[in-house]
Amino acid sequence: MKINGRMEAMIVFAVMTGLFLPVRFLFVTYVTDDWFGSFGVVSSLAVIVVVLAKRDKLGAFGRMFINQMMKVHTGKRRIFVYTHLAFGLIVMGLLITSINLGNSVYLEEKNYIIAVAESQGQSLDSAEDLTQLTEELGETSAEEFGEAFLQIGNLLFNRFPYFTALWAIEDDMTEGFLLHFSTVAFVEVLEFVGILIYFRITLAKTMGKAKKKETDDKTTTSTIPSVSTDRFDEKETKNG
Repeated sequence: MKINGRMEAMIVFAVMTGLFLPVRFLFVTYVTDDWFGSFGVVSSLAVIVVVLAKRDKLGAFGRMFINQMMKVHTGKRRIFVYTHLAFGLIVMGLLITSINLGNSVYLEEKNYIIAVAESQGQSLDSAEDLTQLTEELGETSAEEFGEAFLQIGNLLFNRFPYFTALWAIEDDMTEGFLLHFSTVAFVEVLEFVGILIYFRITLAKTMGKAKKKETDDKTTTSTIPSVSTDRFDEKETKNG
């Protein structure tokens, strides 16, 4: 069965996900429940995978893994990958920062929003309230949704304290899941960046050695003394 590039990428992604996620969850369950405390666990495992793959100790999967990593670093796919990673770090980092600031530095703004909502007969402190808001959001038109999205951008750049307060309230309504998910995603993206950097360094060394060997081979070939055929041609002429 011939495996095309897309299928190969899916296989690598599935295997790596199936390998890394259980390791992280086991670490968090039995070692520490702090997701930042588990930072580096997956990276260490990924370095082992890279080393074994480069030494051809992982068979067909190792070759697929190396091929996909090569495409990320040398093909057009790298633009998409790097942009996606940068965007993920910015968004997840912004969420984590906003939730923490909304629960500390801008706690007064958070309490003010909650008080205003309660004065209008609304509650913003439970999962049931989030379910109700989600149902209301489903009835929102595309135009209203677009206006709300623009307002979020306006809060971010012009009224940042209220931006953080809203995300802190959203985290309370999800019972901390939003901060938990953002932290997990942020750590995962950071570790993937580390994997790419490590592979890039090893790739550069490998390519450098290959280029040096190619240069040395060309130099050796060019320095081999050539044997003049003039004497043999003269001898053949006399014999003729």
